[in-house]
Amino acid sequence: MERMLDLAAQELGMDPVEIRRKNMILAEAFPHEQGIIGQDFIPLIYDSGDYPATLEKARAMIGYDKFIKEEQPRLRAEGKHVGIGVACFTEAPRRAIRGRAGHGRVQRQSYPGDGRWHARAGALYLVRSNRGRSVGVDVRDVRVVTGDTAQFHWGTGTFASRGITVAGNAVNAAAANVRTKILKHAARPWARRKRNSR
Repeated sequence: MERMLDLAAQELGMDPVEIRRKNMILAEAFPHEQGIIGQDFIPLIYDSGDYPATLEKARAMIGYDKFIKEEQPRLRAEGKHVGIGVACFTEAPRRAIRGRAGHGRVQRQSYPGDGRWHARAGALYLVRSNRGRSVGVDVRDVRVVTGDTAQFHWGTGTFASRGITVAGNAVNAAAANVRTKILKHAARPWARRKRNSR
């Protein structure tokens, strides 16, 4: 998208920063609904901001105008090929939390039996040690499988700071559920022994 703006600016004889400024949502236009449904199935709505002002601040901070008008021509005259690039980006970390939760499974592998625990998640980048501690097993006995579409029918991937927040918590909840079941089953012999001793 940014490359397309650069090509358009070149074709129109415009400054790359200027073409971006002209295409930004103005502060008075918020909230602005994009008309796009995101990967988390939530309508994409920009709630607030002043993008042109932010762009102008960045432009001043990096000395863009001085570089374009003075430094770049001087350096190129010396045979040095130098340039400067500008790109615009919006971060939406909260959408991952508002949307559908990530998927996670924790289970003991029984067949074919390798004796290890398996943690499966629909997104990448999980921390193996946390899942092992939840169940109370050595982290070397936990096999983590992530991003496998054969394991999960739905997933939105890792983006916008959501990996460990959404998928990590889903696997953590699954591990906590497994721990509860382990303790429940382990308590049964003790409960029977207690009843029999009365």
